[in-house]
Amino acid sequence: MLMQFSIRIITALVCGLLWISYQTCAQVPLATSYTFLGRQGKTTHLWQQHDTLFSRYQPPVLPPDPMPAQRYRILQSTQIEEFRVLQVESLDSIPFSANPWPENRFSIIVLRNVTPQQLGYYDMRLHLTRPALGTVPIIADSLRRRFFFTYYSSAYLETLRQLPAISTKEQAERVLTEIQRPSTQLVAAAWRATDSGDLYATGLIQEILNQACIRAGVSPWKATEHMEKFRPLTNSR
Repeated sequence: MLMQFSIRIITALVCGLLWISYQTCAQVPLATSYTFLGRQGKTTHLWQQHDTLFSRYQPPVLPPDPMPAQRYRILQSTQIEEFRVLQVESLDSIPFSANPWPENRFSIIVLRNVTPQQLGYYDMRLHLTRPALGTVPIIADSLRRRFFFTYYSSAYLETLRQLPAISTKEQAERVLTEIQRPSTQLVAAAWRATDSGDLYATGLIQEILNQACIRAGVSPWKATEHMEKFRPLTNSR
């Protein structure tokens, strides 16, 4: 009897610890801030405080009155293999609107564990009602065929800053060689299969260029402008 009672206590404690561990993981998907490098020094920053996810676009030169961050309350966070699926609610009201808090203010955001330094980001479904959140099927194999923007951790971002900027023909050639790898076609195919909101493919182009620069051993910071210096070279390819 005593042994059975002890086993029940141990089982309850283990289940409780597992539940606490799950809840902790669910509420803290981001351990640091992450940044996507856009064209001409533009960046998008992603970070979390408690149960709120923040996203802020930043131009290369900070204006006197920076743009406020978009805010999302994390309602549910689920780990599905290498993906963290977030059900979120927008906390930003629509200004000058008769309906500042529309019913379709909910979304599903997917984060992908690429490496400890790199995080994939995908707006899977936007403008949902809260009941609709639970009706969207989440399949890992399907997510692997979608396009994710790659964000870099704050520590890794400093490492990328220290890489040499593209300043020679040889460096530009190395980047072009990386861009022409078959993996680029896979990224483009994933982009075509994804409703990413990237209407003019500027995000796709920057994603490909960022990754090519890193593989070539040069800094992706303002890489577009540096590559422009070698336009005759790029046009010849």
